[in-house]
Amino acid sequence: LVAQIGEQVDFLRFLPEPKTPAERKKWWIALVAAGPGWSVLGVLKMVAGSYLVTLAIREGVAIEVAGDPTRMYYFAFEQLIESPSVILGLTGVFVILSQLKINVTNAYAGSIAWSNFFSRLTKTHPGRVVWLVFNVCIALMLMELGVFTGLEHVLSVYSHVAVAWIGALVADLVINKPLGLSPKGIEFRRAHLYDINPVGIGSMFAACLIAFMAYGGLFGPLLEAFSSFVALGASFLLAPLIALATGGTYYLARPVETGLKGTQTCNVCEYHFDTEDMTNCPFHAGPICSLCCTLETSCHDACRSHANLRHNLRRWLFAYLPDQIAGLLLTRLSQFLFATLALSIAVGILLIVIRNFAGNDNFDAILTILYGTAVIVIGISVWMFLLIGESRRKATEEAERQTDRLLKEIRAHERTDRALQQAKEKAEAANNAKTRYMSGLSHELRTPLNAIYGFAQLLEKDGNLSPWRSSLSSIRRSSEHLAGLIDGLLDISRIEAGRLEIMNDRINLLVFLNQVASIFEEEARLKGIKFQLTTKGSLPAFVKSDEKRLRQIIINLLSNAIRYTNSGSVNLIFTYRNEVAHVEVVDTGVGIAPDQFDSIWRPFERGERHGGQGSGLGLTITKLLVEVLGGDIDLDSTLGKGSTFKVRLMLPSVTPSAFKRQAKDTGDGSLPFTGYAGPRKTILVVDDDLNHLNLAENFLSGLGFVVLCASSADMAASMLEDANADIILLDIDMPERDGWSFARQLRESKYANTPIAMISGHAHEDGQHRTEIGLHDAFLAKPYNLDDLLLQIADLLKIKLTLKETQPAAIHCILSNEEADRLIDFAQIGHASAVRTSLLELKINRTGPPDLLQAIESKLTTFDMNGLIELLTEHKNHD
Repeated sequence: LVAQIGEQVDFLRFLPEPKTPAERKKWWIALVAAGPGWSVLGVLKMVAGSYLVTLAIREGVAIEVAGDPTRMYYFAFEQLIESPSVILGLTGVFVILSQLKINVTNAYAGSIAWSNFFSRLTKTHPGRVVWLVFNVCIALMLMELGVFTGLEHVLSVYSHVAVAWIGALVADLVINKPLGLSPKGIEFRRAHLYDINPVGIGSMFAACLIAFMAYGGLFGPLLEAFSSFVALGASFLLAPLIALATGGTYYLARPVETGLKGTQTCNVCEYHFDTEDMTNCPFHAGPICSLCCTLETSCHDACRSHANLRHNLRRWLFAYLPDQIAGLLLTRLSQFLFATLALSIAVGILLIVIRNFAGNDNFDAILTILYGTAVIVIGISVWMFLLIGESRRKATEEAERQTDRLLKEIRAHERTDRALQQAKEKAEAANNAKTRYMSGLSHELRTPLNAIYGFAQLLEKDGNLSPWRSSLSSIRRSSEHLAGLIDGLLDISRIEAGRLEIMNDRINLLVFLNQVASIFEEEARLKGIKFQLTTKGSLPAFVKSDEKRLRQIIINLLSNAIRYTNSGSVNLIFTYRNEVAHVEVVDTGVGIAPDQFDSIWRPFERGERHGGQGSGLGLTITKLLVEVLGGDIDLDSTLGKGSTFKVRLMLPSVTPSAFKRQAKDTGDGSLPFTGYAGPRKTILVVDDDLNHLNLAENFLSGLGFVVLCASSADMAASMLEDANADIILLDIDMPERDGWSFARQLRESKYANTPIAMISGHAHEDGQHRTEIGLHDAFLAKPYNLDDLLLQIADLLKIKLTLKETQPAAIHCILSNEEADRLIDFAQIGHASAVRTSLLELKINRTGPPDLLQAIESKLTTFDMNGLIELLTEHKNHD
């Protein structure tokens, strides 16, 4: 009764606490009715039975047979009914009902116990019905053998074990749990328990040993009579002491999952069970019911390998015994000796019992009883070994089945791998073919485009064609845009192949920004929107980055802005500070909804609500390129009002050389150079395309160079025998002999140190010939910018270019307050190099009075920062 109340109280601790008196009343009714109430009814039934025994003894029935149910019911009905036949009928009915209730209940309870025991021992479960029939057969055999009288003596001894078990259980529920010596809650799932818990097993066996000693009379006649109470009290006291000594370590083998509700499906049997009957199995990678967990043979207790009996026995032996002795006790020979010894002792006890009854008159009956008992034991043992053998066969079949599945899966993977390899080879072949086709197509497009682009630049520089300047600029910008599209086609192939090279180009920043802006000026004008380029901060003349990728980023952002802007303006704002460039593209277009901020960066995502224009790859490639260049991109947009894309990139400035400091952007994308200082230089241009030869000759000869043109490598070699060249511009793709073989010949001749600039219609072909990097000094891809070609030649020949003389406008004679403040800020912190760079920019741009700039340079030469500050402050006051 106490044990059941303890279990129920422990269970009800997980229910909501009652608050009102009515709830508390219902709570206690549920407590009593859910379990302990049946014990109360059982006590009342036992009290009624004791009254019937007393009634039978009063009627003169002998005490030895007064407990017979037939006599108790007969005398009870005799007191109430006068008809003998009715009394016999009622007595028979009550006896049959009571025996059925007792035997069926006990048989079913026994079947559950046998089933649980053998399931855990043999890892197989033949079913509860088998055990029910098994128990009924045992009971029938015992009854037919007439051993119930002997069983009373056996049960009187066994009662000490049962009472010791009850005492340990009650102590754990009513003492250990409230004191925190054992975990809260009652856990029965094998996956969470140790095979052996010293608290229950240890206290029960110790209490049994003490009780048997008392039962044998070792502690006197008084304790012999109360030996059952000795077992109860000893286990009740020992359980808390052992729990305290072990610290409650051996209750739970692993944490119990909490917070799970409802039902779950077992991964093995696929039946649905309550969460309390399920556990998480790492072997099956999912929930598994307690029964399937008990019967599992292939997991080898993967979830609690430290909690099984074999592991703990080994650990205890090595902890308390020398290693050699512990190792000997775990050998096969030791196990054989212990099993043989146990069986020999059992057989010896049986022979001693037979010998003691040898002179008894009922010796044959005793032998029959012993034989029947042995048959029962033999039947249980044989059944156990059959179940173990069946479990092993199932485990072997399961292992073979899993092995067969794994072999089939391996063969399937091999077939799949071969198919994937073949598909990969076909895809690579198709991709290579496509790449070769696109490279060839790119070369075929670049060759005529270089002539169009080059002559457009020449005509645009001609002052006599001023009325046609806008048309020529349109041709030049369209050529640049077409060249960018060709590069984009090649980028697709490189991205698909996973090869995206980043170049380190020298970029003329002002020219670059004007070139990019000029591409969209006409498109914005035709659409009726305002387009403006704004620069902030002190922009360096040259920066280092991948010019193609940087241009692609800005073009993609501007293209999107103009596409989705129907009225208003699009502004490109470029800010440069501390080697970091901030690029902002601001539009007054349709805007982007906040829930689309993440999706616009994904491939093939387009503005569907606004027409779904474009390929859907522009922003994706833009974000990729910005991240590859080491920058970041942000978006700020309001639906219906416009968007702002912000890009931040590291663009290190390049210290300009003498001729670079003279370069000044003219606004049309070209540099105002008219020639160079020093002796005349000879340039040999080798190209099989006559248009390219004419372009190079017209451009370079107009700047004072002596230009020699050759349409093949052999012709160039013949010309070099009669003339000397200071630099050679060599095309790669030529009939008969390509440019690389001719460059190799030149490096082995007297022109070993002559600068060679390779020119190719294949974009970035320079990166494909890294083994021949010593053969050339520069590389230019068609179509090339003539100003870039001129700067490259000047850099290789170490010559100084001369500028076109222009009359400064009147407004340039004024030094603005902003520029003066910037110089004052640099002077206040002693940043002389920054003052010198800013002063050089003012001279190049002819901004500010010449005498003031001369005075500033004089102060800077003597490092008179205070005087420089006073000079600029005075100029501001008289502005």
